[in-house]
Amino acid sequence: MEVGLSVVSPRLRVQLLELRQERDKLLYEKSSLDKRTTALKQKLGSLETELFRRLHNETGDYYDPTRFSVLQTDDGRVFIVSRDASSAAAAHDEPNKRRKKKPDKKD
Repeated sequence: MEVGLSVVSPRLRVQLLELRQERDKLLYEKSSLDKRTTALKQKLGSLETELFRRLHNETGDYYDPTRFSVLQTDDGRVFIVSRDASSAAAAHDEPNKRRKKKPDKKD
């Protein structure tokens, strides 16, 4: 339920208007970031497609992008890995991301 501005004190009215302006600004920024993120994802997909189109293994066969994935390490090195291996690595790392159980309080 929205409060009418006529029943709000002048100080609260100013704060309410400022909050609405801030909300509108943040919504605009979010929309802008969402558009940029979408564009970057599309560009990354295009670059990955181009990379797979140019790379081939030691026997001269091209890497199948449905079977392989590009992996970049923190130090900037890039690897082509089997999607099965990258899923297994992600599954292996997942238990480490779980929250640790808090010890029970003793009364």
